[in-house]
Amino acid sequence: MPGNPAGRMLWRKRVAAAVLIGVAMFAVEAKDTRIVRDTPVARLELYARMQALNGAILGANSATAVLEAWCREHALAPAPKIVALRLKGEVKTPSPQTMERLKVSDASELKYRRVELRCGEVTLSRADNWFVPARLTAQMNATLEDTDTPFGKVVAPLVPMRRTISSQLLWFPLDTHDRALPLRIPDDVFRHEAVLYTREMLPFSEVHEAYQGAALRFPLEFSDAPACDPAPKASAVR
Repeated sequence: MPGNPAGRMLWRKRVAAAVLIGVAMFAVEAKDTRIVRDTPVARLELYARMQALNGAILGANSATAVLEAWCREHALAPAPKIVALRLKGEVKTPSPQTMERLKVSDASELKYRRVELRCGEVTLSRADNWFVPARLTAQMNATLEDTDTPFGKVVAPLVPMRRTISSQLLWFPLDTHDRALPLRIPDDVFRHEAVLYTREMLPFSEVHEAYQGAALRFPLEFSDAPACDPAPKASAVR
């Protein structure tokens, strides 16, 4: 601390300002569900969760069904029901590769839909979907147009088969950590691109999905536990 009165006053003001900033940051972080305690065990648990969800979707024919089961299993909302929130904005033009995979010759044969799949207030994924309305029933097209029913549920009567084109992890929680800093779970944690087919192997939809870190943000089970219990000391032989 400085020896002169003016210096001491300035020093006290700086300390007070630092304390206020720290309290404000703590209050913000306490409300931010993206922040968890940064420990090796927390990172390992988050990585295991991410890979569990990633693997379940890769092995399923309906991402919607997997997300609804995940929501129910981990109690992400009082009612474990997936809804599709339509996102307005730019209509993305399908790539030539998408048109080829969907076996259409003109983009006018496709319809574009961008949604967030939510469980309660939790956004689990954001998806771009190019689909062929002529390969769906009139009732399916009407439901997609007029309701918040997810695409996967609407087309379930087609008994679709899902073929993954690409899968990419976007977050690597096992990277080195800093115990002095909070661990922030990012919004996008992995991405899939897939094509849906009818039972007759006719392609009718291509989806590009970004899965959200919010799907991992439920209480950690092991992050505060010690890495291992110390082994009991052997009793001296008498």
